Amino acid sequence: MTLDAAGNIYFTDAGVGGSRVREVTTDGKIRTLAGMGIAGYNGDNQPATSAALDAPSGVAVDNSGNIYVADANNCRVRRFTIGGNITTVVGTGNCGMPVNGPATLTPIGWPIGISLDSAGNLYVVDSLYNSLLKVTPGGTLIRVAGDLQEFGAPGDGPATSASLDQLYNVAADRAGNVFLVQQNHQVRKLTPDGNLTTVAGRLHFAGDGGAATAALLNLPNEILPDAGGDVYIYDGPNYRIRKVTPDGTINTWGGNGIPGYPPSNGSPIAGANLPYAYAMTWDASGNMYLGTENQVLKLTPDAKVFVIAGNGNDGDSGDGGPATAATIGVASGIAVDASGNIYVADALANRVRVVAANTGIITAFAGTGARGSGGDGGLATAAQISITPPEIVQQTPLAVDGQGNVYIGDANNGRVRMVSPQDVISTVVGNGKFGIPADGSKATAAPFCDAASMAVDRAGALYVACRTFQQIYAVSGGTIRRITGNYKGPFTDGSPALGLAFQAEGLKVDSNGDLYAADPWNNAVRKLILNSPVSFSMVDGNNQTAPAGQTLAKALKVQIIGRAGVGLTGATVNFTVTSGSATLSAASTQTDGSGTAGVSVTLPASAGTVMITATAPGTGMAALQFTETATTPPPTCTVPQPVVTSANTAGDFGGSAVFAPGSWLEIKGSSLAQSTRPWSGGDFDGTNAPTALDGVSVTINGKSAFVAYISPNQINVQAPADTAAGAVPLVVTSAACASAPLMVQEAPVAPGVLAPSSFSSGGTQYLVATLPDGSFVGNPGLISGVPFRPAAPGDSITAYGIGFGATTPAVAPGTITGTANSIAGLTVLFGSTPATVTYAGLAPGVVGLYQFNIVVPELADGDYPITFQEGATKVGQAVYLTVHR
Repeated sequence: MTLDAAGNIYFTDAGVGGSRVREVTTDGKIRTLAGMGIAGYNGDNQPATSAALDAPSGVAVDNSGNIYVADANNCRVRRFTIGGNITTVVGTGNCGMPVNGPATLTPIGWPIGISLDSAGNLYVVDSLYNSLLKVTPGGTLIRVAGDLQEFGAPGDGPATSASLDQLYNVAADRAGNVFLVQQNHQVRKLTPDGNLTTVAGRLHFAGDGGAATAALLNLPNEILPDAGGDVYIYDGPNYRIRKVTPDGTINTWGGNGIPGYPPSNGSPIAGANLPYAYAMTWDASGNMYLGTENQVLKLTPDAKVFVIAGNGNDGDSGDGGPATAATIGVASGIAVDASGNIYVADALANRVRVVAANTGIITAFAGTGARGSGGDGGLATAAQISITPPEIVQQTPLAVDGQGNVYIGDANNGRVRMVSPQDVISTVVGNGKFGIPADGSKATAAPFCDAASMAVDRAGALYVACRTFQQIYAVSGGTIRRITGNYKGPFTDGSPALGLAFQAEGLKVDSNGDLYAADPWNNAVRKLILNSPVSFSMVDGNNQTAPAGQTLAKALKVQIIGRAGVGLTGATVNFTVTSGSATLSAASTQTDGSGTAGVSVTLPASAGTVMITATAPGTGMAALQFTETATTPPPTCTVPQPVVTSANTAGDFGGSAVFAPGSWLEIKGSSLAQSTRPWSGGDFDGTNAPTALDGVSVTINGKSAFVAYISPNQINVQAPADTAAGAVPLVVTSAACASAPLMVQEAPVAPGVLAPSSFSSGGTQYLVATLPDGSFVGNPGLISGVPFRPAAPGDSITAYGIGFGATTPAVAPGTITGTANSIAGLTVLFGSTPATVTYAGLAPGVVGLYQFNIVVPELADGDYPITFQEGATKVGQAVYLTVHR
């Protein structure tokens, strides 16, 4: 994007339906200036808006209003005026290495950024040949920076001798300086004297001697774990091999950061120049191999380097002779079989060659050199492959399995091909169409993508990383499934691999089945832990009891945890009834994202014990056994179902919605009982109250209450002992027919005092309290025919309550109180004056009734509000007593 002197904005649109140069004017309007929206090339000297552009990637405007566009895929720079014709000013249209001379007579690579200086010189970034080109106003092209090598040296100095790493864009200032943006984390400046300096950023290298996770890597592209747990990383444009030990420490193992080749065979690798390596692998003897430009290097266990293939010159010759005398373009892929034969993919020659282990002779192995996709079923040397795009050198995936099959990432054909030990080639992944394969589909029938790297594990499973979609796939038994990548990103450490997207280069698998991948664009190396099963355990559902014929309330659940410490997804779990009989919802199921699998169980029609065994086939882990019990079903309901509408504490004691263990409750509703009666002495078992009357019973939170009175519309019960607090279910059962549960509120203490409505007069509710002579405390005539008199100071009076909680010693609910006992922390106030309490506990000879003996304090005549408080809990009723001297 650029601006002209008037403030209009010019930008290139290379997206789908783009291939245009567009302008945004100062009044906010947008228009197309060049390109008809179709990628291609249809010639010069025609209206710019009728021209076909292909991936336009830079635009510049000169002082005369001429507009320049980098037409990248057409390998040209073109010029036009608004409304005028378009012409080529740089390039021939054939991509090639630029040479100094007339700008329209020399090829260029990919122009992806352009800029103009104040003198009218046009600067062009050639990303294919890693160079900066200058085109004078007279039309002469001069290479002013970059040595045409692909990967950059770290130092500054004379610009035409420097290697420029992945140039991205360019801009010129008025002083004649030119600034270059590189994807190696730096901005460089080309000064008018022809020197290159770094003005921003730094080389992305640091961390030796420290934690590997804190180190700086620079586009790492290859990785190699060894049998001892060390991991070797090729640190891209840092030109180093770095080694991470099992304790997580990183250090440089080979290379000094300067690109080049070691001085001679047998040179120590430590501190030596290293070329950029596209591929790394081991042989069975612990030798490391590097695939580089023009050569294959061998690094021995004693850290010395040897050339084993390639004479250092570019080309594709020498088959049938010593590998060290042959020419190799770029050894972009490398693999070694069990016999020590070395397979080398040459990205420039578009074929694979093999160096024999016993003779060192290099011969053709796969591909004719012509790009194509034919030849399956025939000799690999007669087949056509397309391992990298013709204009880009990328890593070529090669892998060898334990049977001697060699796998080739046929990236441009969207396939993986396999060469058998008999030298016959076939397709093992991909149907020739580019796309994302469906999980579980047949590998050769599914679409596929451009393979970026590959690895084979000990079991023969093939792992393939997809460059475009940033996914890794596993192929086993002819079936393909995705193991990483959702094509949405971003990468988050510690997350399940299926949700992660990153570019996986240099894919390798270790003896544990763990995958390693270089992630160059995040300057990181990733480890994907094979989540093989390590534990198989019950999660829920064991030791349940339910009536025969019913489905258990909880499903039987098991969980498989893997080496990564997370659940194993997609594992098969079988459930089998091994004792008794029962019906399972499924005999076999698979674990979910948490590693859990389960089935529901319907018990048999008759009572008994059922055993169900869970197994995880193929894991080698011991079976799990569930034990469930079917009980005799309850009798059939023969009366109308009870309906409970409310349950509150006894109305004479306040009728609260909150109750405590031992509180008296009034349960109201319909069809609660078929008879009406209170309990009698014959219903007691010694001092223990009955839990049922005439087939009517009540449970609160599953515990039996003590039934004192039944009728069709009301039942009175004492709440059982319980430790619950909050909502609990209350169920009435009449003649074996249970009501729907009613949720009621339980608390440790819920006090109420005896104060029936009959003790209310003139809007004042009086407390029931008795004097030693049997009279009730109150003004005479409070209730006709009942003896009342006011209490005098010093009188001892008795009041009653419920729900005041535990006593010392403890007296269980449902028991006739036989011994003296007490509750702690009770205070009684007459107005604000405390009274002396001489007894506070359950009343002897009855069930669940609290008795309070109180001495009336010295007070003036009148009615006083009475407050009962136990600890922090006050009685909520407003009650009064009359005092008169």
